[in-house]
Amino acid sequence: AIVTTYPFGTYAAGWGTSFSAPFVSGAAALLLNKQANTNESHAAAAVAHAMPVGPDMGNGRLDLVQTLAAVDVPPTGSIDSPSGYVFVEAGQSVFFSGSGTDPDGTVTAYSWSFPGGSPGSSNVATPGNVTYSTPGIFVATLTVTDNAGLNDPSPKTRTIIVLPAFSLLSTPSAATVPPGASANHTVTVVPGNTFTGTVSFSVEGLPSGATASFYPASLTGSGSTTLAVTTGTTTPPGTYSLTIRGTSGRFSHTTPVTLVVNASDFFVSASPASAKIRRLDGGSYSLSVAAVQGFTGTVNLGVTGLPPFVTAVFSPPSIAGSGTSVLTLQVDERTPTGNYNLTLSATSGSLIRSASAILKVR
Repeated sequence: AIVTTYPFGTYAAGWGTSFSAPFVSGAAALLLNKQANTNESHAAAAVAHAMPVGPDMGNGRLDLVQTLAAVDVPPTGSIDSPSGYVFVEAGQSVFFSGSGTDPDGTVTAYSWSFPGGSPGSSNVATPGNVTYSTPGIFVATLTVTDNAGLNDPSPKTRTIIVLPAFSLLSTPSAATVPPGASANHTVTVVPGNTFTGTVSFSVEGLPSGATASFYPASLTGSGSTTLAVTTGTTTPPGTYSLTIRGTSGRFSHTTPVTLVVNASDFFVSASPASAKIRRLDGGSYSLSVAAVQGFTGTVNLGVTGLPPFVTAVFSPPSIAGSGTSVLTLQVDERTPTGNYNLTLSATSGSLIRSASAILKVR
Protein backbone atom coordinates (compact mmCIF):
# COMPACT_ATOMS: atom_id res chain seq x y z
CA ALA A 1 0.00 0.00 0.00
CA ILE A 2 1.20 3.54 -0.76
CA VAL A 3 0.47 6.26 1.73
CA THR A 4 0.98 9.83 0.56
CA THR A 5 1.05 12.65 3.04
CA TYR A 6 2.06 16.24 3.14
CA PRO A 7 5.54 16.94 4.46
CA PHE A 8 6.09 16.40 8.15
CA GLY A 9 3.70 13.40 8.22
CA THR A 10 0.50 15.42 8.13
CA TYR A 11 -2.67 14.88 6.12
CA ALA A 12 -4.65 17.25 3.96
CA ALA A 13 -8.23 16.96 2.86
CA GLY A 14 -9.03 16.29 -0.78
CA TRP A 15 -12.34 16.32 -2.64
CA GLY A 16 -13.81 15.88 -6.03
CA THR A 17 -14.44 12.80 -8.16
CA SER A 18 -11.26 13.08 -10.21
CA PHE A 19 -9.15 13.32 -7.09
CA SER A 20 -10.88 10.58 -5.09
CA ALA A 21 -11.68 7.98 -7.75
CA PRO A 22 -8.13 6.64 -8.26
CA PHE A 23 -7.70 6.03 -4.55
CA VAL A 24 -11.03 4.29 -4.16
CA SER A 25 -10.75 2.24 -7.36
CA GLY A 26 -7.20 1.20 -6.56
CA ALA A 27 -8.12 0.03 -3.09
CA ALA A 28 -11.21 -1.74 -4.44
CA ALA A 29 -9.14 -3.51 -7.09
CA LEU A 30 -6.74 -4.82 -4.48
CA LEU A 31 -9.60 -6.03 -2.28
CA LEU A 32 -11.46 -7.70 -5.15
CA ASN A 33 -8.28 -9.38 -6.32
CA LYS A 34 -7.87 -10.82 -2.84
CA GLN A 35 -11.53 -11.56 -2.20
CA ALA A 36 -13.70 -11.67 -5.31
CA ASN A 37 -16.81 -12.28 -3.23
CA THR A 38 -16.43 -9.13 -1.15
CA ASN A 39 -19.78 -8.22 0.39
CA GLU A 40 -21.22 -5.76 2.88
CA SER A 41 -19.77 -7.61 5.86
CA HIS A 42 -16.30 -7.40 4.31
CA ALA A 43 -16.78 -3.68 3.73
CA ALA A 44 -17.80 -3.26 7.35
CA ALA A 45 -14.66 -5.11 8.42
CA ALA A 46 -12.54 -2.80 6.26
CA VAL A 47 -14.10 0.33 7.73
CA ALA A 48 -13.63 -1.10 11.20
CA HIS A 49 -9.88 -1.18 10.53
CA ALA A 50 -9.68 2.46 9.35
CA MET A 51 -6.86 4.40 10.97
CA PRO A 52 -7.87 7.72 12.61
CA VAL A 53 -6.15 10.71 10.98
CA GLY A 54 -7.72 13.60 12.86
CA PRO A 55 -11.06 15.08 13.86
CA ASP A 56 -11.62 16.79 10.49
CA MET A 57 -10.73 13.88 8.18
CA GLY A 58 -13.89 11.79 8.23
CA ASN A 59 -13.70 8.09 9.11
CA GLY A 60 -9.96 7.86 8.73
CA ARG A 61 -7.34 6.26 6.50
CA LEU A 62 -8.07 2.81 5.04
CA ASP A 63 -5.09 0.62 5.94
CA LEU A 64 -5.03 -1.91 3.10
CA VAL A 65 -2.72 -4.34 4.89
CA GLN A 66 -5.14 -4.73 7.76
CA THR A 67 -8.14 -4.58 5.46
CA LEU A 68 -6.87 -7.40 3.28
CA ALA A 69 -6.46 -9.53 6.39
CA ALA A 70 -9.90 -8.53 7.64
CA VAL A 71 -11.67 -9.63 4.46
CA ASP A 72 -9.73 -12.87 4.11
CA VAL A 73 -12.02 -15.87 4.71
CA PRO A 74 -10.64 -18.43 7.18
CA PRO A 75 -10.50 -22.10 6.24
CA THR A 76 -12.94 -24.77 7.39
CA GLY A 77 -11.79 -28.14 8.67
CA SER A 78 -13.69 -31.41 8.67
CA ILE A 79 -13.16 -34.67 10.55
CA ASP A 80 -14.12 -37.34 8.04
CA SER A 81 -13.38 -40.31 10.29
CA PRO A 82 -14.78 -41.07 12.75
CA SER A 83 -18.09 -39.55 11.70
CA GLY A 84 -19.34 -39.14 15.30
CA TYR A 85 -18.56 -40.01 18.89
CA VAL A 86 -16.97 -43.41 19.42
CA PHE A 87 -17.06 -46.09 22.12
CA VAL A 88 -13.93 -48.24 22.39
CA GLU A 89 -12.40 -50.48 25.02
CA ALA A 90 -9.09 -49.63 26.64
CA GLY A 91 -6.26 -50.74 24.36
CA GLN A 92 -8.23 -50.32 21.14
CA SER A 93 -7.58 -47.79 18.35
CA VAL A 94 -9.64 -45.19 16.50
CA PHE A 95 -8.91 -44.27 12.86
CA PHE A 96 -8.74 -40.51 12.21
CA SER A 97 -8.79 -38.67 8.89
CA GLY A 98 -9.62 -35.08 8.04
CA SER A 99 -9.79 -32.50 5.29
CA GLY A 100 -10.04 -28.74 4.86
CA THR A 101 -11.35 -26.14 2.44
CA ASP A 102 -10.59 -22.43 1.92
CA PRO A 103 -12.72 -20.34 -0.50
CA ASP A 104 -10.02 -17.72 -1.07
CA GLY A 105 -6.85 -19.72 -0.66
CA THR A 106 -5.51 -23.14 0.24
CA VAL A 107 -5.26 -25.18 3.41
CA THR A 108 -1.59 -25.45 4.26
CA ALA A 109 -1.51 -27.05 7.71
CA TYR A 110 -3.37 -29.58 9.84
CA SER A 111 -3.09 -29.72 13.62
CA TRP A 112 -4.60 -32.68 15.49
CA SER A 113 -4.74 -33.06 19.27
CA PHE A 114 -5.48 -36.47 20.83
CA PRO A 115 -5.70 -36.20 24.65
CA GLY A 116 -5.43 -39.66 26.16
CA GLY A 117 -4.30 -41.15 22.86
CA SER A 118 -1.05 -42.36 21.35
CA PRO A 119 0.21 -40.51 19.42
CA GLY A 120 -0.98 -37.43 21.26
CA SER A 121 -0.86 -35.14 18.20
CA SER A 122 -0.37 -35.10 14.43
CA ASN A 123 0.21 -32.55 11.64
CA VAL A 124 -1.05 -34.53 8.65
CA ALA A 125 -4.55 -34.72 7.21
CA THR A 126 -4.90 -38.44 7.93
CA PRO A 127 -3.12 -39.45 11.15
CA GLY A 128 -4.49 -43.00 10.95
CA ASN A 129 -4.91 -45.14 14.07
CA VAL A 130 -4.72 -43.56 17.53
CA THR A 131 -4.62 -45.96 20.50
CA TYR A 132 -6.45 -45.24 23.75
CA SER A 133 -5.18 -47.24 26.73
CA THR A 134 -6.80 -45.46 29.68
CA PRO A 135 -10.56 -45.48 30.40
CA GLY A 136 -12.18 -42.06 30.27
CA ILE A 137 -13.82 -39.49 28.01
CA PHE A 138 -11.48 -37.70 25.60
CA VAL A 139 -12.06 -35.01 22.95
CA ALA A 140 -9.95 -35.09 19.77
CA THR A 141 -9.56 -31.75 17.96
CA LEU A 142 -8.63 -30.77 14.38
CA THR A 143 -7.57 -27.21 13.49
CA VAL A 144 -6.70 -26.28 9.88
CA THR A 145 -4.68 -23.24 8.75
CA ASP A 146 -4.69 -21.51 5.34
CA ASN A 147 -1.96 -19.83 3.29
CA ALA A 148 -2.79 -16.47 4.90
CA GLY A 149 -2.09 -17.89 8.34
CA LEU A 150 -5.75 -17.94 9.38
CA ASN A 151 -7.10 -20.80 11.50
CA ASP A 152 -10.51 -22.42 11.38
CA PRO A 153 -12.44 -20.35 13.96
CA SER A 154 -14.44 -23.44 14.95
CA PRO A 155 -12.02 -26.37 15.27
CA LYS A 156 -13.75 -29.69 14.74
CA THR A 157 -13.97 -32.27 17.53
CA ARG A 158 -14.82 -35.90 18.16
CA THR A 159 -15.59 -37.42 21.55
CA ILE A 160 -13.92 -40.75 22.31
CA ILE A 161 -15.39 -42.75 25.19
CA VAL A 162 -12.91 -45.37 26.38
CA LEU A 163 -14.42 -48.19 28.41
CA PRO A 164 -12.34 -50.45 30.66
CA ALA A 165 -11.35 -53.80 29.20
CA PHE A 166 -12.87 -55.22 32.38
CA SER A 167 -14.18 -53.91 35.68
CA LEU A 168 -14.39 -55.28 39.23
CA LEU A 169 -17.31 -55.49 41.64
CA SER A 170 -17.02 -56.51 45.30
CA THR A 171 -19.59 -57.56 47.91
CA PRO A 172 -20.08 -56.89 50.71
CA SER A 173 -18.61 -53.41 50.65
CA ALA A 174 -17.69 -53.61 54.36
CA ALA A 175 -17.13 -56.30 57.00
CA THR A 176 -16.68 -56.14 60.77
CA VAL A 177 -14.62 -58.75 62.60
CA PRO A 178 -12.84 -59.12 65.92
CA PRO A 179 -9.07 -59.61 66.02
CA GLY A 180 -8.20 -63.15 65.00
CA ALA A 181 -11.29 -63.61 62.81
CA SER A 182 -11.81 -63.69 59.04
CA ALA A 183 -13.91 -61.66 56.61
CA ASN A 184 -14.87 -62.82 53.12
CA HIS A 185 -15.59 -60.67 50.07
CA THR A 186 -16.79 -61.85 46.66
CA VAL A 187 -14.95 -60.17 43.77
CA THR A 188 -16.54 -60.39 40.32
CA VAL A 189 -14.80 -59.69 37.00
CA VAL A 190 -17.12 -57.96 34.53
CA PRO A 191 -15.50 -58.20 31.07
CA GLY A 192 -15.86 -55.81 28.15
CA ASN A 193 -17.26 -57.08 24.86
CA THR A 194 -13.92 -58.44 23.64
CA PHE A 195 -12.00 -59.15 26.85
CA THR A 196 -10.78 -62.74 27.28
CA GLY A 197 -7.60 -62.19 29.31
CA THR A 198 -6.54 -63.67 32.63
CA VAL A 199 -7.00 -61.45 35.68
CA SER A 200 -4.81 -61.97 38.74
CA PHE A 201 -5.71 -60.45 42.10
CA SER A 202 -4.02 -58.64 44.96
CA VAL A 203 -5.13 -56.52 47.90
CA GLU A 204 -3.59 -53.36 49.35
CA GLY A 205 -4.04 -51.64 52.71
CA LEU A 206 -4.07 -54.64 55.05
CA PRO A 207 -3.55 -53.81 58.74
CA SER A 208 -0.62 -55.30 60.62
CA GLY A 209 -1.05 -58.93 61.56
CA ALA A 210 -3.61 -59.56 58.80
CA THR A 211 -3.24 -61.86 55.81
CA ALA A 212 -5.27 -62.26 52.63
CA SER A 213 -5.87 -65.01 50.08
CA PHE A 214 -7.93 -65.25 46.89
CA TYR A 215 -9.82 -68.41 45.95
CA PRO A 216 -9.12 -68.82 43.04
CA ALA A 217 -6.04 -66.62 42.64
CA SER A 218 -6.90 -65.70 39.02
CA LEU A 219 -9.78 -65.79 36.55
CA THR A 220 -9.92 -65.95 32.76
CA GLY A 221 -12.49 -63.85 30.97
CA SER A 222 -15.11 -63.53 33.68
CA GLY A 223 -16.23 -65.05 36.97
CA SER A 224 -15.91 -64.53 40.71
CA THR A 225 -13.25 -65.12 43.33
CA THR A 226 -13.41 -64.99 47.13
CA LEU A 227 -11.09 -62.75 49.10
CA ALA A 228 -10.52 -64.09 52.61
CA VAL A 229 -8.97 -61.54 54.97
CA THR A 230 -7.80 -63.04 58.27
CA THR A 231 -6.90 -60.68 61.08
CA GLY A 232 -4.39 -61.62 63.77
CA THR A 233 -4.99 -61.53 67.51
CA THR A 234 -2.57 -58.58 67.57
CA THR A 235 -4.25 -56.66 64.73
CA PRO A 236 -4.98 -53.14 66.04
CA PRO A 237 -8.65 -52.16 66.23
CA GLY A 238 -9.75 -49.64 63.63
CA THR A 239 -11.32 -49.05 60.23
CA TYR A 240 -9.18 -49.97 57.24
CA SER A 241 -9.76 -49.08 53.58
CA LEU A 242 -8.65 -51.98 51.41
CA THR A 243 -8.10 -51.84 47.66
CA ILE A 244 -8.69 -55.01 45.67
CA ARG A 245 -6.73 -54.92 42.41
CA GLY A 246 -7.22 -57.02 39.31
CA THR A 247 -4.40 -57.04 36.75
CA SER A 248 -4.35 -58.41 33.22
CA GLY A 249 -1.30 -57.43 31.20
CA ARG A 250 -1.15 -53.63 31.00
CA PHE A 251 -4.70 -53.29 32.35
CA SER A 252 -5.32 -52.80 36.06
CA HIS A 253 -8.60 -52.00 37.80
CA THR A 254 -9.60 -51.74 41.44
CA THR A 255 -12.60 -51.97 43.75
CA PRO A 256 -12.67 -50.76 47.38
CA VAL A 257 -13.84 -52.57 50.52
CA THR A 258 -13.76 -51.59 54.19
CA LEU A 259 -12.50 -53.78 57.03
CA VAL A 260 -13.52 -52.87 60.57
CA VAL A 261 -11.61 -54.55 63.40
CA ASN A 262 -13.50 -54.27 66.68
CA ALA A 263 -11.68 -52.85 69.68
CA SER A 264 -12.60 -55.88 71.82
CA ASP A 265 -14.63 -58.99 71.22
CA PHE A 266 -15.07 -62.61 72.14
CA PHE A 267 -15.27 -66.01 70.50
CA VAL A 268 -17.59 -68.89 71.36
CA SER A 269 -17.23 -72.60 70.76
CA ALA A 270 -19.46 -75.57 71.60
CA SER A 271 -18.64 -79.16 72.40
CA PRO A 272 -19.48 -81.78 71.59
CA ALA A 273 -20.45 -80.91 68.04
CA SER A 274 -23.14 -83.59 68.17
CA ALA A 275 -24.94 -85.33 71.06
CA LYS A 276 -27.39 -88.26 71.08
CA ILE A 277 -30.08 -88.14 73.80
CA ARG A 278 -32.90 -90.64 74.27
CA ARG A 279 -36.39 -89.57 75.19
CA LEU A 280 -36.90 -89.31 78.96
CA ASP A 281 -33.19 -88.76 79.25
CA GLY A 282 -30.82 -85.79 79.43
CA GLY A 283 -27.56 -84.57 77.99
CA SER A 284 -25.30 -81.54 77.93
CA TYR A 285 -23.06 -79.29 75.86
CA SER A 286 -20.27 -76.97 76.95
CA LEU A 287 -20.25 -73.43 75.58
CA SER A 288 -16.90 -71.65 75.98
CA VAL A 289 -16.40 -67.88 75.72
CA ALA A 290 -12.89 -66.59 74.93
CA ALA A 291 -12.15 -62.86 75.33
CA VAL A 292 -10.18 -60.97 72.66
CA GLN A 293 -8.36 -57.65 73.02
CA GLY A 294 -9.17 -57.34 76.71
CA PHE A 295 -12.90 -58.00 76.46
CA THR A 296 -14.51 -57.90 79.93
CA GLY A 297 -18.22 -57.54 79.13
CA THR A 298 -21.04 -59.74 80.36
CA VAL A 299 -22.11 -62.37 77.85
CA ASN A 300 -25.67 -63.68 78.04
CA LEU A 301 -26.26 -67.19 76.69
CA GLY A 302 -29.16 -68.71 74.79
CA VAL A 303 -30.13 -71.55 72.47
CA THR A 304 -32.49 -71.81 69.49
CA GLY A 305 -33.57 -74.70 67.29
CA LEU A 306 -34.76 -76.97 70.11
CA PRO A 307 -37.44 -79.55 69.25
CA PRO A 308 -40.75 -79.57 71.14
CA PHE A 309 -40.86 -80.61 74.79
CA VAL A 310 -37.13 -80.17 75.40
CA THR A 311 -36.04 -78.00 78.31
CA ALA A 312 -32.70 -76.17 78.32
CA VAL A 313 -30.76 -74.61 81.19
CA PHE A 314 -27.41 -72.79 81.06
CA SER A 315 -25.28 -72.95 84.16
CA PRO A 316 -24.23 -70.21 84.62
CA PRO A 317 -26.65 -68.27 82.36
CA SER A 318 -24.03 -65.56 81.70
CA ILE A 319 -20.25 -65.19 81.65
CA ALA A 320 -18.11 -62.14 82.43
CA GLY A 321 -15.17 -61.86 80.03
CA SER A 322 -14.10 -65.47 79.50
CA GLY A 323 -15.38 -68.77 80.83
CA THR A 324 -17.47 -71.87 80.21
CA SER A 325 -21.15 -72.62 80.75
CA VAL A 326 -22.87 -75.99 80.63
CA LEU A 327 -26.09 -76.31 78.65
CA THR A 328 -28.21 -79.13 80.08
CA LEU A 329 -31.06 -80.55 77.98
CA GLN A 330 -33.93 -82.74 79.20
CA VAL A 331 -35.86 -84.63 76.51
CA ASP A 332 -39.54 -85.44 77.11
CA GLU A 333 -41.20 -88.66 75.96
CA ARG A 334 -43.34 -86.58 73.58
CA THR A 335 -40.33 -85.15 71.74
CA PRO A 336 -40.24 -86.41 68.11
CA THR A 337 -37.17 -88.39 67.21
CA GLY A 338 -34.81 -86.89 64.65
CA ASN A 339 -31.79 -84.67 64.16
CA TYR A 340 -32.01 -81.00 65.15
CA ASN A 341 -29.60 -78.15 64.39
CA LEU A 342 -29.06 -76.03 67.46
CA THR A 343 -27.62 -72.52 67.62
CA LEU A 344 -25.93 -71.63 70.89
CA SER A 345 -25.77 -67.84 71.06
CA ALA A 346 -23.75 -65.43 73.17
CA THR A 347 -24.76 -61.75 73.32
CA SER A 348 -23.01 -58.76 74.84
CA GLY A 349 -24.51 -55.42 73.83
CA SER A 350 -24.35 -55.21 70.03
CA LEU A 351 -21.94 -58.15 69.80
CA ILE A 352 -23.59 -61.45 68.94
CA ARG A 353 -21.56 -64.61 68.48
CA SER A 354 -22.79 -68.16 68.01
CA ALA A 355 -21.77 -71.79 67.72
CA SER A 356 -23.60 -74.72 66.15
CA ALA A 357 -24.35 -78.16 67.54
CA ILE A 358 -26.50 -81.13 66.53
CA LEU A 359 -29.04 -82.80 68.81
CA LYS A 360 -30.04 -86.36 67.91
CA VAL A 361 -33.21 -87.50 69.68
CA ARG A 362 -33.63 -91.28 69.79
